[in-house]
Amino acid sequence: MELIDVPPPEIKPGFILVRTLYSAISIGTELGLVNLLKSNIIQKARKKPEAVRKVFEMAKRYGIKTTRELIKTTIDRYMPIGYSLSGEVMVADEESEFRKGEIVACGGSEYASHQEIALIPRNLCVKVPPDVSPKIASFATIGSIAVWGLREAEAVFGERGLVVGLGLIGSMTALLGDFAGIQMFGVDTNPAKVKRARKLNVKSELPKDLIEDDFDFVVVAAGSGDAGPLEYALSKVRKRGRIVVIGALPINVDRDTMYHKEVRLSVSRSYGPGRYDPYYEILGYRYPKEHVRWDVKENMKVFLDFARKKGEVFEKIITREFNFEDAINAYEEIRKGNVTGAVFKYKMDSIDTNLYRTFENSVKKVPQKGALNIGIIGAGTFISSFILPHLVKENVNLKIVCNERPESAYNVSRRFSFEKYTTSTEEVIKEHPDLVIVGTRHNLHGSITKQLLDAGISVYVEKPLSIYPEDLFDIAKLLEKHREAMLYVGFNRRFAPFMRKIRNLLDRDSPMTGIVRVNAGSLDKKHWAKIREIGGDRIVGEVCHFIDVAVYLSRSRVRSVFAKSIPERSDFDDNVHIILKMENGSLFTIVYTEWGSKNLSKEYYEIHQGTKSFLLNDFKELHIFENGKRKKLKSAPDKGHKEAVKAVIKAMRTKMVPIPYEEIFNVSYTPFAIRESLRRGEEIIIREF
Repeated sequence: MELIDVPPPEIKPGFILVRTLYSAISIGTELGLVNLLKSNIIQKARKKPEAVRKVFEMAKRYGIKTTRELIKTTIDRYMPIGYSLSGEVMVADEESEFRKGEIVACGGSEYASHQEIALIPRNLCVKVPPDVSPKIASFATIGSIAVWGLREAEAVFGERGLVVGLGLIGSMTALLGDFAGIQMFGVDTNPAKVKRARKLNVKSELPKDLIEDDFDFVVVAAGSGDAGPLEYALSKVRKRGRIVVIGALPINVDRDTMYHKEVRLSVSRSYGPGRYDPYYEILGYRYPKEHVRWDVKENMKVFLDFARKKGEVFEKIITREFNFEDAINAYEEIRKGNVTGAVFKYKMDSIDTNLYRTFENSVKKVPQKGALNIGIIGAGTFISSFILPHLVKENVNLKIVCNERPESAYNVSRRFSFEKYTTSTEEVIKEHPDLVIVGTRHNLHGSITKQLLDAGISVYVEKPLSIYPEDLFDIAKLLEKHREAMLYVGFNRRFAPFMRKIRNLLDRDSPMTGIVRVNAGSLDKKHWAKIREIGGDRIVGEVCHFIDVAVYLSRSRVRSVFAKSIPERSDFDDNVHIILKMENGSLFTIVYTEWGSKNLSKEYYEIHQGTKSFLLNDFKELHIFENGKRKKLKSAPDKGHKEAVKAVIKAMRTKMVPIPYEEIFNVSYTPFAIRESLRRGEEIIIREF
């Protein structure tokens, strides 16, 4: 654990910027994480068997080298902890209900961690009533977990409830239930926790007439490596009663007992409806109240209302207060025990965020004279695993990296020895690198590319070029205006060794026919790649790769497209058949599906021209049929990322674009034509640029 200085996050639509006053320490969750990080590799593997399985699956799919880089990206990084804070609004989105200077309570492990300045989605924030102290308000998110647990238990005034586990959340659950007119009791195997709960007036001794199964519901707030707490809950709940699990423990109970008692068992997820929903958190949508009365915001408000009425009780929960500067020692103190609730207190000084927008890396390399200066905007898992490991081997200066999350910018800067790191795109433009690589989520590709080109900076943007067709025309105009700037889009497959070999063996003057089958795998409907406002959908976000393969192999642009999907006339589906008619007469069929077996390779290419045939399977095996002979070539998976990086750096030095612009715009526009074909059910001619 370390306390590090990083640039403050930048405000963005749907979010507010908050100066933290207090952040609550979720003792069980945070100590559990700290203990996991301190364990050795064998202990971690035992605790996370699913991660071990994932490593083997990745090695099979990507090869050993790439898997190693993916693992480094995942584990060689600082990760903030904490998820509940209160603070003062510094900047607010104009569409939100918040204004500068207001005190708010905020939540979310990705957002409301222990930090001086936090960028929080507006739907994970609520205003703090004037008569609730910011210290108590910092527990609003933790309190909302207890509120939602009681709601999941369908607790009703006058019922009798039992809480198993009297840590912070368990004690809060018992207190909140009691305040709401429910007869609440609590138990724990740890005498110290029981003693602390009693001081809060939690009834921790079961009356003799309640020894048997006489509870309407049981909330399991204990964390455990086995199902012991859950089995105990099952023994105490009445017939047709309810059990709700809040704590982290295996869900493994005796079916016969569940059957005879007809017990309903559910797992409470976090703070309530909206949590982990990108439409709610990132895009700022609210559910209609007539359908979802109690979402995250409403549950947080309920806790604050109880805090307003029962403030003296919640004050007793907070048994320790630490200055944030002493955060490292605080966890050692908490580990010793005898703490129910604890907070970090932050300095009340105002912070000028403009003074700290860019930080210099203390371990930066000495810049090479005459070498290209490279900037990165959006160095996530893909850029860090597939691009930067190859880029560092080139003779370039890694000038500045910009990530939305401050700790992420710091992590990438430290790992790859960038000179500077920031959270501001404007700061990257001020540095004016020779080339900037853009690896943000898809919705920002077009706007950032336009900003950079307008500043005369060359751009390497990951696919797609944009999720908005109008951006393509704007970018084309900017390239005409700023001829000193170069554009490359991350169509890496054309640089794959096997793909190049196929192209070299094809007759450049004759048409060909090809089939591309993509076993894409299914994604949750709320995955960012399937949300139009963020990912643009998978046709725009991924199918463009395979369109580029057709253009590359045929040496011809796409003239028209015709597409069909399941269901009919749907332009937002992951099961599509696409026919590409090329300008030179070649035909390609792309079958893109999410229904395939996981045991089947992801990508399969079949190319035919005259008496020649080529079969490429997942970039591992190439079968060449030529002159009556068959040749089989094998390789570690190589989709061309390394060669693409080399080609871009070479292009920067020679002023020769790695992919002709007419091909980039043709490939980038074709997915929008595919959408149109799906909507209209007819062939669509590709527009000229």
